[in-house]
Amino acid sequence: MWQKVTAHPVTPIVVGVLLAMDTAGNVALKSYGFIALWLWLCVDAALWIKEKTQWKKAWRLVIFQAAFGVSALIALVAIYELKSLKLQETQEDTFNNIEAVVRSPLAGSGPGFTISNKSKYTIGKHQIICNLNLGVGKTNIFDRVRGNPVVGDAPIFGGGDSETAFCLAPLIGLVGGQGIVCADLTLEVDYALAIQPERYIQKLFRFAGYAGDASSAISWYPQRVNDPQSFCLAFARKIMYPPTPTSR
Repeated sequence: MWQKVTAHPVTPIVVGVLLAMDTAGNVALKSYGFIALWLWLCVDAALWIKEKTQWKKAWRLVIFQAAFGVSALIALVAIYELKSLKLQETQEDTFNNIEAVVRSPLAGSGPGFTISNKSKYTIGKHQIICNLNLGVGKTNIFDRVRGNPVVGDAPIFGGGDSETAFCLAPLIGLVGGQGIVCADLTLEVDYALAIQPERYIQKLFRFAGYAGDASSAISWYPQRVNDPQSFCLAFARKIMYPPTPTSR
């Protein structure tokens, strides 16, 4: 009976389909496929040792047990690697599909930074931090100021769920209520996937905000995170090197 099953061409095709579905794919389904393949090979090896060899019974048992153990180890390693590949695929999909935009400010809170999760997976624990690379007020300059984390406990579900943090408001207070003329800001998002809550991943965004004067609203523009340019340097120089009044 077993020889008929293993010799039939449909059998390896079915096992191959189980193992080849969806790249890293459904880990549970592929794991069952590996286990089925392992059991199949073990039974097939036992029948071959029993029927095709002239070894003594004790040697047959030793060889079968060795083959059983080695094949089990190989199957476990394959399942572990499969799980690792799936986690890596999940992390990459989430990282590449997190987006950030700036929302209109609320009264007294400054602009809101909205994080959207457009991946297929849920973000669990996370925090959002506004880091001011360079901020310029009417008379003040603030360089490299790290903001306080805005911690989010509620999950951000995949498929477009979002969360808004008003993490810039405490930094705006640094300019003494005079308002910000220019802000070069790095938005830091630290998060862990719901299926891997102990591993945190960081994604950065960068925005430059400009205002016509300290009393007008800031217009924000996304920038490259690693751009060496300081987007507020020209505004800072006006304060550091004020024009010298000319005498008549």
